[in-house]
Amino acid sequence: MAKIEIRNLEKGDEKKAIQFAITGIHFDWYLNSRFLLNAYGRYFWYLEMNRAIQILAAYVDGHFSGSRS
Repeated sequence: MAKIEIRNLEKGDEKKAIQFAITGIHFDWYLNSRFLLNAYGRYFWYLEMNRAIQILAAYVDGHFSGSRS
């Protein structure tokens, strides 16, 4: 059985979270440039991080659950 934890986002998982947001929010529907997709994803990430009090993430068996790998 998988162990699921909700805890603070680990620093090394920020890039995975940005890519997960790009995919989940469907930025690719509006932008064709990979550079612009990543730039807007990063902008969106830091905008929301500045508003947040705490950044939580789900981890399944110790791995960030938003990643595709």
